[in-house]
Amino acid sequence: MAEIFTEAPGGGLLLGIFEPGGVTARGDVAFVASVLEGQALLVRRKGELVEIARSGRVADGILLGVGTAESVSINDAGEVAF
Repeated sequence: MAEIFTEAPGGGLLLGIFEPGGVTARGDVAFVASVLEGQALLVRRKGELVEIARSGRVADGILLGVGTAESVSINDAGEVAF
């Protein structure tokens, strides 16, 4: 999936805590990792790490706080909810 202290897709480093979210039938994995701002919601899709959301950024007009991605799921179509 990803390793601690490697570069995060949205910048900075992945700092440690990894919280599983879900796995699709084709092997996509959604998870939350600690970053300097708080948390980043990431998906490993086709070997590529993609950032979905991050603390301190805006998602659908809402400023995300530090612990906004505690519960994460992904369906077989690759759609992520948090």
